[in-house]
Amino acid sequence: MKKQALTIIFLLSSLFSFSQEALNYTDENGLKQGVWRINMKKGDEISYALVKYIDNLKEGEFKAFYHNGNLAVTGIYTKDLIDSLHLIYYKSGEIKVRTFYKNGLKEGKLIEYYKNGKTSTFEDYKRDTLVSHTSFYSNGNKQIEYKQKHGLLNGEYTHYHENGNIALRGNCVNGLEEGDWYLYTEDKKLRRIDKYVHGKIIKK
Repeated sequence: MKKQALTIIFLLSSLFSFSQEALNYTDENGLKQGVWRINMKKGDEISYALVKYIDNLKEGEFKAFYHNGNLAVTGIYTKDLIDSLHLIYYKSGEIKVRTFYKNGLKEGKLIEYYKNGKTSTFEDYKRDTLVSHTSFYSNGNKQIEYKQKHGLLNGEYTHYHENGNIALRGNCVNGLEEGDWYLYTEDKKLRRIDKYVHGKIIKK
């Protein structure tokens, strides 16, 4: 029983570590140190944030809260740059967006969620540049799928009907439609073929 009580005390002390530190401290050199409470502007969805500073640079865990007291954002700063896992929450508490950062830049997976926990968007980033994107309907079926290179659409682009069948498929080169683009009905019937050259349609 004593061991369980000590465990509970430890968890609570970790959970409320922000509130146990003196807030908004500036040292004799005018540098921010420790935990600062930053109140947001009136009308903002977020009420306030708690951010740790070392020598005027954001360092370590930060949290932001909605007006109802629930977490809005959690993440980590390293030398004033967002680093590692960054989470955004719905007001009701569910995770809305999960993003990975490295040295302040998106790196790797970004996942957005519906409130029910199903994935709504899955993206991959390299040094803050989008590499690939897949979005999903609320029923779990794919909605849109494409890849990018140097910030422009490159390669196959596919748009799906909500029932999972392909609605539109074509190819992009440097952000422009190129070649034959196929349009389908929900029951897989070919509606038409559009032909593009450098983003301009030349034949339907």
